[in-house]
Amino acid sequence: MGITGLIPFLEKASRRANVDEFSGCTVAIDSYCWLHKGAFACADKIVRGEETDIHIKYCLKYVTMLLSKNIKPILVFDGRHLPAKAMTEAKRRESRDISKKRAAELLSLGQIDEARSFMRRGVDITHAMALSLIKECRRRNVDCIVAPYEADSQLAYLNVKNVAQLVITEDSDLILFGCTKVLFKMDLDGNGTLVDTARLPLVMRCPIERYSFDRFRQMCIMSGCDYLASLPGIGLAKARQFVVATQDSNFANALKKLPSFFNKSSLTVTDEYRAAFLQAEATFKHQYVYDPLERAMRRLTETDDEVLCTKWATAECSDRAPHRPAYFYSAMMDSPTTKSRHFIWAAEATFKHQYVYDPLERAMRRLTETDDEEGGCGSSSIVVEVTHRCALSVTDEYRAAFLQAEATFKHQYVYDPLEREMKRLTETDDEGEREVYEQSV
Repeated sequence: MGITGLIPFLEKASRRANVDEFSGCTVAIDSYCWLHKGAFACADKIVRGEETDIHIKYCLKYVTMLLSKNIKPILVFDGRHLPAKAMTEAKRRESRDISKKRAAELLSLGQIDEARSFMRRGVDITHAMALSLIKECRRRNVDCIVAPYEADSQLAYLNVKNVAQLVITEDSDLILFGCTKVLFKMDLDGNGTLVDTARLPLVMRCPIERYSFDRFRQMCIMSGCDYLASLPGIGLAKARQFVVATQDSNFANALKKLPSFFNKSSLTVTDEYRAAFLQAEATFKHQYVYDPLERAMRRLTETDDEVLCTKWATAECSDRAPHRPAYFYSAMMDSPTTKSRHFIWAAEATFKHQYVYDPLERAMRRLTETDDEEGGCGSSSIVVEVTHRCALSVTDEYRAAFLQAEATFKHQYVYDPLEREMKRLTETDDEGEREVYEQSV
């Protein structure tokens, strides 16, 4: 995960700090990092499929610590996988499967300690685990967001827009998405390494007028990231050397000069590599994120090249368009098996478009009308789908019983002690309504 060696490389832009410096602020947390660390303590149970909540309790210790320091946490979770990381995800799945098989072999041989090591490598953080943590957070009134795609870009958006003044993570990739302040490797006392991107020019070793964050990002991508492997022999130091020296504003074109710059005839920069570089850069810059203030989907940064971004950075071939809104978790999902592609879009539609009864028109209608019967108000919304089915099965008997119940609440007979006579709770001139009530009693 992240850029190899980036945290030590950022020494001039970082310092040791305690999270209590942000008392009174909001922090956004890369929740899967906590879940991964917590899962190490119960890896054997998870790999065997046994019930455990050790990893959830581990995460809640951090939540409790932040709350005790008067810090408001927002836990952010990964959504759908990106096409840009398809190969990376496939390699990780393969590695986990190999580790699980090796753990099983070692257990059969009675080599428990060795098996535990492979079990930790084989742990997969599932949607069900994320859901369990979300439910516990909601019980504590702690906000959670499921990102449309990766949590990284969502965390960066919250930070850049000052919804959260700090991001907490273990993943150095966060810097490349444009975060302003990131606390890495925070322990249970709140201590960690704080990186302030305002100090990145010191890392690049170039005059301030020649520094740009785009150049910093390009350096990191060159050194190798989740979206693009590095060229042979190119790490952070050499990438910095090249990026600072190049004057070409078209960086894809500048990459052609890489072999001559390092005097390496064996180094080949193909057209495919340059195209993949641009795609990786677009992925860092233009992923879809959820804006909790506007309750809408938008890109992390806007782009003029929708074709490149839609192909690589945000979309995949599926039955779900990439532009539907994610949601802020103030409502819970009903099933731990619900996949992210379905539950991302459900809650907002559920709040907006449930069926209700209009007593004036005596008809069923939506709370607010929608043009998207098959999208957010269709199969992806558990609550809306249920109410929609109920609406379709309303019988004449049900409607008659509904009217009788309504009339019963309104027009029951009561005793008037002042007039010493019987009268209705409320009078009615509607003979039809009066008849309905008489039938009900």
